[in-house]
Amino acid sequence: MNRTKDLLKTPLTLKDPWGGEHVFPADDLLFYIQKKATLFPTHLQTLVETGQKDKIIPLVREMFLMVQKASAQGIQLKDIKPHKNIGIHQGKPFLIDPGKIKYKDPFSPRIKLQRLCKRLSTLLLPIDPEISRSLEFELDKLLINN
Repeated sequence: MNRTKDLLKTPLTLKDPWGGEHVFPADDLLFYIQKKATLFPTHLQTLVETGQKDKIIPLVREMFLMVQKASAQGIQLKDIKPHKNIGIHQGKPFLIDPGKIKYKDPFSPRIKLQRLCKRLSTLLLPIDPEISRSLEFELDKLLINN
């Protein structure tokens, strides 16, 4: 949330786990609301263990779309690593600690998507070689349709 002049006329009070209270003038603060996510490899393992491998490809498609949408808006995501900085929350992927983010004119996400595809394929190969091999096909479908 961005700074404002009229968000809260009264101070914001946050309580820590030890019972302490911290008072802040909310209008002077810049803060983020963070959701708790499961790292992609952990979520992937849960899908495999619970017999839900059929949910892996749709999840990967969502990751590809996430990168594609960011590129279309001129958001350049640096060094996306599915084992490290893609989280899953309520079945949807999003970036966790993406590192550098640059803004520029909208650009083709082809190289970023190919790099992500290769990293996902390496991660999925020991779990299910067939799913790993199908990622490139999914990426080609996405790039052809858009």
